[in-house]
Amino acid sequence: AEAPKPAELARIAPPVAPELPAPAATVAPAPLAAPERGTLMGEDPSNATVRVGLVSTMEMMAARGRDNTTIFLGPAPFNADTMQGTIDLMGDESFVLPAGRREGEFAAAPFPVSSGTWKGAGSIKTRAQGSAAVKSREAQRMQPRDLVMFSAPDGMEAAPGTKMLAVSQGADLGSGVRLAMPAAILVVEEPQAGVAVARVMRVYGVVSQGQALLPFEEAPAAPVTADVEAIESRVRWITETPLLPSLQAYLVLDRHDDIQVGDRFELLSGTSTQSRVATVRVVRLSPDGATAIIMHQDQPIVRKGMIARRVGRAP
Repeated sequence: AEAPKPAELARIAPPVAPELPAPAATVAPAPLAAPERGTLMGEDPSNATVRVGLVSTMEMMAARGRDNTTIFLGPAPFNADTMQGTIDLMGDESFVLPAGRREGEFAAAPFPVSSGTWKGAGSIKTRAQGSAAVKSREAQRMQPRDLVMFSAPDGMEAAPGTKMLAVSQGADLGSGVRLAMPAAILVVEEPQAGVAVARVMRVYGVVSQGQALLPFEEAPAAPVTADVEAIESRVRWITETPLLPSLQAYLVLDRHDDIQVGDRFELLSGTSTQSRVATVRVVRLSPDGATAIIMHQDQPIVRKGMIARRVGRAP
């Protein structure tokens, strides 16, 4: 008999599908083991307190790549105000000492000056180099590194290397006291042809011909004391009298003999509850007032005349 053709075979029996391997059983991933405490920051494993933050250098790198400079780890919280605490950067742990000196805040801080000090101030004259090329009746404005001629403040020996502070007059605080607004630090150099000259160094504002010069003072170290007496003062002046002064704004408090650099004051509202409006830190003292800087704010309005109560000292 003649063999059946393929088409006839398809009608007789349908094709059998090839056998496929059975699907693999789904396996649930094993739970991640809790990180072992005490391996990174020297913590006590028996301490049940949960530490906030990444627990290993590998986790830090996975979260931020190699830019870990803004991640602070440590058993003691890092205090941005006092710059004190323990930090861990790329696995290198170090303890940061308290910031006892705040040179930048001190040098740029406005401060009250008596009329007698203003009368004895020195002054900036013209540039010592290239000034003849300036054809203008307007007072010259100085730039960083400019060499200028000057007259020294009364009683100051203008030896090379001596620093002076260029200031402009600010608000009138009454009783012959005006604010000195720092503009730049000048350093005396060797005289040129018998003329006293100084170099404009660090600049905080506009430096111009005729500006007053006062002797430069180094930033004092803030004393560290556990307990302070709760003395009171008042806000005498606020930077440019803004409607809503905010963080890093300077203000001047009435002088009290016991106030020291580093003192922390709370500004209190004038209501019966005397709630806290802001916290300020004293950065500079003068015989006529204490300059402070706003560090924290609880309410938006800081006004002249507010009561300031000392609550502590930093660092």
